[in-house]
Amino acid sequence: MGKGYVFTMDMVLSIVILTVFLISISFFLSRVDDPYSNVVLQKEADDALIVLDKYGDLSTLNSTVIANSLNSMLPRSVKWNMELNYYNYSSGFTLAGNNTFGSAYQQAREVVSVDRPFLTFENQSIANYCVARLRVWSG
Repeated sequence: MGKGYVFTMDMVLSIVILTVFLISISFFLSRVDDPYSNVVLQKEADDALIVLDKYGDLSTLNSTVIANSLNSMLPRSVKWNMELNYYNYSSGFTLAGNNTFGSAYQQAREVVSVDRPFLTFENQSIANYCVARLRVWSG
């Protein structure tokens, strides 16, 4: 074996090792989550609750109406769960009812939660004080 053959094999081996090292670093860096993804999810959820409130969908307390609106507003990659709590006032706030609907969020890796209080009216007077809690996550 000549010196040229040994140097060639040494160079090929070092290139292979360097390539494996760079690929592994690239793989681990690509697995880092985007630090802004939760901020974007929170803003999307907050905007969705604002729109639902402004268009009156929340005040219906109808889970089908709210679910259809959320499905049309949020991206398909975003899963959601909504919890509605509504209270009556008679010598203090008392829970009049609650409703939870949407996807199950217990197995989700990172869940972002946004709350929005709102009022419902009957005959031009306040009927209920309500709190909508929207949980969203990437699915």
